[in-house]
Amino acid sequence: MVGGEHFVDKHREALIKRVDAVDSVLDHLRSHGVLSDELREDVKSQNGRQARMRYLLDLGNIRHSLRGKDLLCGILEETEPFMMEELKEQDKSAVWDPGGDRTLHDGGTKGAGQICCVRSWRRQNPS
Repeated sequence: MVGGEHFVDKHREALIKRVDAVDSVLDHLRSHGVLSDELREDVKSQNGRQARMRYLLDLGNIRHSLRGKDLLCGILEETEPFMMEELKEQDKSAVWDPGGDRTLHDGGTKGAGQICCVRSWRRQNPS
């Protein structure tokens, strides 16, 4: 877990965009009993690898299961090692910056601004 959030959840969008070997991931998940043949075919029926990966990440066996997420990470380490390394490096170079950018939100009442985004991550300067 990264800062209280599972790696799969934190990097969801990057995984959807960058995982190329979706069919291989599905085969591994099937062989480990995380996906049934029917679920595997449901995922494979989606058009395009991004749609397949999005559908896979939305399945209950992955979305709501720590075991499923951990297994997915292990499989991605094997099938997409360079991508996984890059994503882990991003996590290492991020630091908490509580005084960072804040977004004001008026809450639907004109002039009644309140801070709704007080957390900010910034990349650490490696100098």
